[in-house]
Amino acid sequence: VGSGLDLSFLLIDLMISEKFPVDDERLDQIAHLYGLFGHSHAEEKTQFMNRAIRWSISIVRNEKYGHPRLHQLAAFSSWKGEVVRARSFSHSRAVSSPDVYCAT
Repeated sequence: VGSGLDLSFLLIDLMISEKFPVDDERLDQIAHLYGLFGHSHAEEKTQFMNRAIRWSISIVRNEKYGHPRLHQLAAFSSWKGEVVRARSFSHSRAVSSPDVYCAT
Protein backbone atom coordinates (compact mmCIF):
# COMPACT_ATOMS: atom_id res chain seq x y z
CA VAL A 1 0.00 0.00 0.00
CA GLY A 2 2.78 2.44 0.90
CA SER A 3 4.45 2.30 -2.50
CA GLY A 4 1.11 2.91 -4.24
CA LEU A 5 0.56 5.98 -2.08
CA ASP A 6 4.07 7.22 -2.83
CA LEU A 7 3.58 6.74 -6.56
CA SER A 8 0.27 8.62 -6.44
CA PHE A 9 1.95 11.56 -4.74
CA LEU A 10 4.83 11.45 -7.21
CA LEU A 11 2.39 11.57 -10.12
CA ILE A 12 0.79 14.75 -8.75
CA ASP A 13 4.23 16.27 -8.11
CA LEU A 14 5.19 15.46 -11.71
CA MET A 15 1.97 17.01 -12.99
CA ILE A 16 2.79 20.19 -11.06
CA SER A 17 6.45 20.43 -12.09
CA GLU A 18 5.83 19.60 -15.76
CA LYS A 19 2.67 21.70 -15.94
CA PHE A 20 0.46 18.92 -17.27
CA PRO A 21 -2.79 20.33 -18.66
CA VAL A 22 -5.98 20.01 -16.65
CA ASP A 23 -8.05 17.80 -18.92
CA ASP A 24 -10.45 14.89 -18.69
CA GLU A 25 -7.66 12.33 -18.97
CA ARG A 26 -5.75 13.74 -16.00
CA LEU A 27 -8.89 14.26 -13.93
CA ASP A 28 -9.93 10.66 -14.63
CA GLN A 29 -6.48 9.46 -13.49
CA ILE A 30 -6.79 11.43 -10.27
CA ALA A 31 -10.33 10.14 -9.72
CA HIS A 32 -9.18 6.56 -10.22
CA LEU A 33 -6.25 6.88 -7.81
CA TYR A 34 -8.36 8.75 -5.27
CA GLY A 35 -10.91 5.94 -5.35
CA LEU A 36 -8.21 3.40 -4.54
CA PHE A 37 -7.35 5.04 -1.22
CA GLY A 38 -9.04 3.09 1.54
CA HIS A 39 -10.80 4.50 4.59
CA SER A 40 -7.78 3.63 6.70
CA HIS A 41 -5.75 6.15 4.67
CA ALA A 42 -8.01 9.17 5.17
CA GLU A 43 -5.11 11.52 5.94
CA GLU A 44 -3.18 10.50 2.82
CA LYS A 45 -6.37 10.73 0.77
CA THR A 46 -6.84 14.33 1.92
CA GLN A 47 -3.20 15.18 1.20
CA PHE A 48 -3.49 13.65 -2.26
CA MET A 49 -6.59 15.70 -3.08
CA ASN A 50 -4.98 18.87 -1.71
CA ARG A 51 -2.01 18.33 -4.02
CA ALA A 52 -4.29 17.66 -6.97
CA ILE A 53 -6.20 20.87 -6.25
CA ARG A 54 -2.92 22.78 -5.99
CA TRP A 55 -1.93 21.37 -9.39
CA SER A 56 -5.19 22.50 -10.98
CA ILE A 57 -4.84 25.99 -9.47
CA SER A 58 -1.30 26.29 -10.83
CA ILE A 59 -2.49 25.46 -14.36
CA VAL A 60 -5.94 27.05 -14.56
CA ARG A 61 -5.40 30.46 -13.01
CA ASN A 62 -9.07 31.50 -13.11
CA GLU A 63 -10.05 28.56 -10.88
CA LYS A 64 -9.19 30.20 -7.56
CA TYR A 65 -10.09 27.11 -5.52
CA GLY A 66 -9.07 24.44 -8.01
CA HIS A 67 -10.98 22.60 -10.67
CA PRO A 68 -14.63 22.07 -9.68
CA ARG A 69 -14.52 18.43 -10.73
CA LEU A 70 -11.87 17.72 -8.10
CA HIS A 71 -14.11 19.14 -5.39
CA GLN A 72 -17.04 17.17 -6.75
CA LEU A 73 -14.94 14.01 -6.71
CA ALA A 74 -13.87 14.55 -3.10
CA ALA A 75 -17.43 15.28 -1.99
CA PHE A 76 -18.88 12.26 -3.78
CA SER A 77 -16.19 9.97 -2.43
CA SER A 78 -16.81 11.20 1.12
CA TRP A 79 -20.56 10.78 0.73
CA LYS A 80 -20.13 7.31 -0.74
CA GLY A 81 -17.82 6.33 2.12
CA GLU A 82 -20.35 7.49 4.70
CA VAL A 83 -23.10 5.47 3.02
CA VAL A 84 -20.93 2.35 3.03
CA ARG A 85 -19.99 2.84 6.71
CA ALA A 86 -23.63 3.45 7.65
CA ARG A 87 -24.71 0.27 5.87
CA SER A 88 -21.91 -1.68 7.53
CA PHE A 89 -22.88 -0.37 10.97
CA SER A 90 -26.54 -1.08 10.32
CA HIS A 91 -25.79 -4.61 9.14
CA SER A 92 -23.48 -5.38 12.06
CA ARG A 93 -26.08 -4.14 14.50
CA ALA A 94 -28.81 -6.25 12.88
CA VAL A 95 -26.64 -9.36 12.99
CA SER A 96 -25.41 -8.89 16.56
CA SER A 97 -28.81 -8.10 18.09
CA PRO A 98 -31.65 -8.59 15.61
CA ASP A 99 -34.37 -8.33 18.26
CA VAL A 100 -33.19 -4.85 19.31
CA TYR A 101 -32.52 -3.72 15.75
CA CYS A 102 -35.88 -4.84 14.39
CA ALA A 103 -37.74 -3.27 17.31
CA THR A 104 -36.38 0.21 16.48
